[in-house]
Amino acid sequence: FRSTPFNMNGDQADQTKEQGEQTKQQGEESKNENNTTQKKEEPKKEQSNEEKLLAEIKKTEKELAECKEKYITTIAEVENARKDTHRKVAEGKKDSNVNFAKSLGPFYDQLDKTIKLVKETREDPEEELKDVYNNVKESKTLLEKTFKDFGIVEYDPDGLLFDPKRHSALFQIPYFPGAPVSHVGQVINTGYTIKTRILRTANVGVFAQPPE
Repeated sequence: FRSTPFNMNGDQADQTKEQGEQTKQQGEESKNENNTTQKKEEPKKEQSNEEKLLAEIKKTEKELAECKEKYITTIAEVENARKDTHRKVAEGKKDSNVNFAKSLGPFYDQLDKTIKLVKETREDPEEELKDVYNNVKESKTLLEKTFKDFGIVEYDPDGLLFDPKRHSALFQIPYFPGAPVSHVGQVINTGYTIKTRILRTANVGVFAQPPE
């Protein structure tokens, strides 16, 4: 009896190979699923107190470094602003002084002109006096204009209540019935303000309190 070898045709061989590959793939998928399940089932490792403390220290150190950087930046900005303001104020004062000095030029010229009008040999004293008066008046007008340009204002406190911030009492006027006590009764020199500041207090005489 002779055995006859079993020969598979091409379709049967391909089918067998495909079944083998499917079986292999199913086995790998099953293995991956088992690994995934094992990973999911593994309990999360809890940090120790030392690890928690170290993590908190690192977090705090990072926050402190950020705060320090912001603080240094802020200090630098404030210092730059202070220097810039100081420079602008200094420049403003310098420009103001220069402008004020320039504005006094016409006033000086007018005074010089007035002095030159006064002659040692007076041919017509009356006419000469008139010219001097007119030039002095014009000089005063020029000075008033300069004061106005720089915010300098004259004030006369006659009849006002005495204010030690704005008035300097040189003497007291004796009390008499009906006198406005503690009020300015005589102005020796008027005062001046520049914008909102007192440039010069007014020199005055003040009505005294009634005798006791």
